[in-house]
Amino acid sequence: THLITQEWHYQDALKLLHPTLKDEQLVTCAYGTRIDYIYLRPRRDDQWKLSKCSIINTQPATDHNAIFAEFENY
Repeated sequence: THLITQEWHYQDALKLLHPTLKDEQLVTCAYGTRIDYIYLRPRRDDQWKLSKCSIINTQPATDHNAIFAEFENY
């Protein structure tokens, strides 16, 4: 994730909307870690803005949880 966030300047959608959450609160798999992300690179003139982002429990269909992001057109 360092390459994506620090060198390519993408942002983690969950942390962008929920900056106070700690990494251990953002679990996306059955093993208690986070392996699923949505990355974005917001631009000042972008008419689409991230409005919601959350983790959705998808058990027992898969051992991953889904990441949901919603964008609104401003």
